[in-house]
Amino acid sequence: MLIQDVMTKSVVTIDCNETVLDACKRYKDYKVGCLVVMDKKIIVGIVTERDIIERAVLADRDPKTTLVRDIMSANIKTVHALTPVEKAAEIMGRIISKSFP
Repeated sequence: MLIQDVMTKSVVTIDCNETVLDACKRYKDYKVGCLVVMDKKIIVGIVTERDIIERAVLADRDPKTTLVRDIMSANIKTVHALTPVEKAAEIMGRIISKSFP
């Protein structure tokens, strides 16, 4: 089985220079829990509801002026749609083991 067989095909994106409030509106409009962050046509990160809670709300940052790029998780790892699921799982396992020794 390939990643393309199990991946979400309708990803919702947001520009890195949009605000946290814009992200919240996009969550509401599309009923999603994360947004892929773009800088023009390049993926630069991901922003989740948890990022907004921890890095904006609890940090007492103004959602109208705080930019998505300031709270997103950067350095995300991706694989090609034609990658076997087993290979992707192996890659994820290596990343997780480095994060939690």
